[in-house]
Amino acid sequence: MRDWFTVHTHARAEFIAQKNLERQGYTTYLPLFRTTRKHARKIDLVAVPLFPRYIFVCLNPEVDGLSKVKYSKGVANIVSFGLKPAAISQKNLQSLWDKEDEDGFINFRKSEKFMPGDKVSIINGIFAKSSGIIEKISGNDRVLLLLDLLDQQLRLNTSRESISLPI
Repeated sequence: MRDWFTVHTHARAEFIAQKNLERQGYTTYLPLFRTTRKHARKIDLVAVPLFPRYIFVCLNPEVDGLSKVKYSKGVANIVSFGLKPAAISQKNLQSLWDKEDEDGFINFRKSEKFMPGDKVSIINGIFAKSSGIIEKISGNDRVLLLLDLLDQQLRLNTSRESISLPI
C-alpha cells in the first residue's frame, strides 16, 4: 500500500530534494504559490513553496525503504511520530490539489472570476457597501472600478479581495 509522507528538507532545498527523489522513481508533490518579490527596485512574480522546507512523497515504506529517501540530496529527514513515519491522508492532499489553478499553483483567491463590465459590490474600505463596474483588471491583485457617487463617475483602484459579485 502506497501512502503519502512528508519529507523535511534542508533550508531552501525543496526543489533539489524533489528533483533527486523523482530521479529515483518516487512520486513527489511540492505545492507552490505565486508571490511578488521586491528586490533592487524591481518587482518579480516568483513561485515559492507553500510549506517551506517540506515536500510530500508517495511510497510504500515496507517495499521502498525509507533510507533511500532519508539520505537523498536535499532531504533532512522524514517527518515521524516516534520511530514511525507519519502518513498524510489523500483527503488533505486532495484539498491542496483542488486549490491549484491551470498552471499548477495554489490559488487562495476567491473562485470568483471577474471580467471588465461586471457589476460588483465593495466589501471593505471607505466605499464599503457601494457598487461599481469593473473598468480594468491590472495584474493579479488590482482592479479599476467606476463608481457613481454624487452624480459623478469616480475611478477607484482597489484589490480583488475588497470586491465581490452582488448577491
